[in-house]
Amino acid sequence: MRPVRCGSRFAVTCAAVLLFALTATASPAAAGPPGVAGSVAAQAGSGSAEAGFASTGAQPGDSPPPWTAAVMPTPIRDDPFFAYPDDPERLAARDDGELIRHRRAGTVQIGLPGNRLHQFMFRSNNSHGEPIAATASLLVPDRPWRGTGPRPVVVNAAAIDSLGATCTPSYALVHKPFEIEIPPFTATILNRGYAVLVPDHEGPRMAYAAGILAGHIVLDSVRAMRRLPALPRTGIDEDSRLALTGYSGGAIAAGWAAQLQPVYAPEVDFAGAAIGGVPADFALLPATMDGALGSGLFIAASFGLAREYPRLLTSLNDFGQTMARSPAKDLCAKALMASGIAMQRIETFTYPGVLDSPDVRAVMAENRLGGMPPAAPVLLFQASSSVFLGDEWIPESGVIDLFHEWCDQGADVIYAPVPGEHLSGGFTSFPMVVQYLSDRLDGVPQAPGCSRQQWAGS
Repeated sequence: MRPVRCGSRFAVTCAAVLLFALTATASPAAAGPPGVAGSVAAQAGSGSAEAGFASTGAQPGDSPPPWTAAVMPTPIRDDPFFAYPDDPERLAARDDGELIRHRRAGTVQIGLPGNRLHQFMFRSNNSHGEPIAATASLLVPDRPWRGTGPRPVVVNAAAIDSLGATCTPSYALVHKPFEIEIPPFTATILNRGYAVLVPDHEGPRMAYAAGILAGHIVLDSVRAMRRLPALPRTGIDEDSRLALTGYSGGAIAAGWAAQLQPVYAPEVDFAGAAIGGVPADFALLPATMDGALGSGLFIAASFGLAREYPRLLTSLNDFGQTMARSPAKDLCAKALMASGIAMQRIETFTYPGVLDSPDVRAVMAENRLGGMPPAAPVLLFQASSSVFLGDEWIPESGVIDLFHEWCDQGADVIYAPVPGEHLSGGFTSFPMVVQYLSDRLDGVPQAPGCSRQQWAGS
């Protein structure tokens, strides 16, 4: 096993990580050598030593390892609504966006009172076109819509940025009262009388950063929303104007939904899409996040992609395999972000040179935004050093490249640099994004073509 090296400033953090891993390995489920009772191979139903959890020495591109199931998120046990169907043939027979189940629920979150909550599970597709089940939540103001036409809906692709099943927005709405959205985007939109649709866009595998998967789920959540039996009582109908937004990890989902919409869901028309802090090109991120304060999220996103493309799991070394099946596989965004203080490199958990392997590069390229133009008008925004500070994690060059690619393909795009770094960019852009979405939902058209919008303050 490759040694884990930490500078003295991070010795305490690294010791905690190693203790955490050792505790996980010493648990009854992990006891015993590979291939015997208690090993991951035994849990997967294989008794061969070759199929155990020990290092295979395989390089990315080989078949998924036999212990793939052990690194997937722990299923939710305390709420049967989130139990995924176990009949793949019956699921495959459903249409995209077809409802599997739905319920009325009450949100427990502070800051979201006086709203009706509808939660639903529906059929969608993963990155490979295979049927999956996904969930979403629709929040509707508890007062009649007084505007023109049916009540508009904002599709909020929240920055989930997590690995655990209990980290999704839908679970948090009914189980986590102190999970507060900052800035308060959903509450602000609801106060304007619009409904808010929040898809759990990482899917059943919690495949953080898998863009194609996320785009499918976002679009199918709109299809499923339109099939809700309670929809006529919400003021929403099939003619309701739709707008789309996402920041950071949510921008992956929103960006892919915007560019997939013309071919995957042409009947789902967005009046506008506001997409910010977008990791448009993963190939740029190692230079700014790997081994830096953003390393916790970078490593988690890499692991999320490996869940969606499980052949990549063969690149994990012994320590990486141990961590991948430990309780770390269920961590939520705050813990993952905080783990960046250790400033670990991904090669702490993988074989050397993993980021340069052809298969990893192919997955990065497959999940790179820009290959197709959105039909909806778009506002792209990014914390920029041309205004103040600049995004230290997501290079602005990737966002500018995306702007030019979409424009060259005929899309209508505004690029708006804003002050701040990655985290504060979500705050400084907040008033602009709310106004942009409100204008589109109120029928104010975006000027055709492409332009750069100068920062004018909030």
